[in-house]
Amino acid sequence: MSNSSKIVLAFLSGCILALMFTLSAVAIAAPDPGSPDDPLVTRSYVDRLISDLAAVSHGTLSAQQMESIVNAVVDRIVLQGRGACDKFQPIHMTAGQLLIGEEGTELILRSGSATVHTGGPDGLANVTFGIDVVHGEQISRNHLLIVPRSDGRGILATTGIYVMIKGEFTIY
Repeated sequence: MSNSSKIVLAFLSGCILALMFTLSAVAIAAPDPGSPDDPLVTRSYVDRLISDLAAVSHGTLSAQQMESIVNAVVDRIVLQGRGACDKFQPIHMTAGQLLIGEEGTELILRSGSATVHTGGPDGLANVTFGIDVVHGEQISRNHLLIVPRSDGRGILATTGIYVMIKGEFTIY
């Protein structure tokens, strides 16, 4: 076997090994279908969550309370799937719900009343007016707000609200 044949054989062997390594790494990193890490939620996953809620309550919750919990769980599942969208989405929140945005999340309050929620002296950037809106301050409707850091900043609904959101977020 000549030197050039050995070099070609070694190169092809290296390419095959690299391809096998890449494919195995991709297979390991992929989430299991139907698991909480899977961005697509299956009907069986939702049904299991609802049955778990029913088992926990043991009849101590009223039908209205159970419906509220189930709706919150379903909304949370839906929001987890939408939270990384690159376009604005309308989200409905009830009074008392808290929306925490990740760094770069954009918010526009469309209806209702909400206040800023932060853990420190800094607030949300109101880019419509070019000001900082701090904790407890009322949010103006139709103003673009941006969450500057992923440190627990967001909005607290004081009434039922509709908010347009783009980016990653969690509703509590």
